[in-house]
Amino acid sequence: MNVASARRHWRRASLLYLDGISVSFDGFKALNALSLVWRRAKMRAVIGPNGAGKTTMMDVITGRRGPIPARHYSAVASI
Repeated sequence: MNVASARRHWRRASLLYLDGISVSFDGFKALNALSLVWRRAKMRAVIGPNGAGKTTMMDVITGRRGPIPARHYSAVASI
């Protein structure tokens, strides 16, 4: 399986798929090439120190922060 077909597979098979998300504020990179895949029927938690980008990531996922400078982004609302 090549890289492009693997990405297509994970986009279809995942509840949330992010690839290459970067967000900066006045030169400060809050997210730098964030990539993650959350599969269905799995529980996940996001933890980290203050300033790690947790809120920025959630803002990107919910659409509060944009535009999204990413190669791929998809979220499935039905659970």
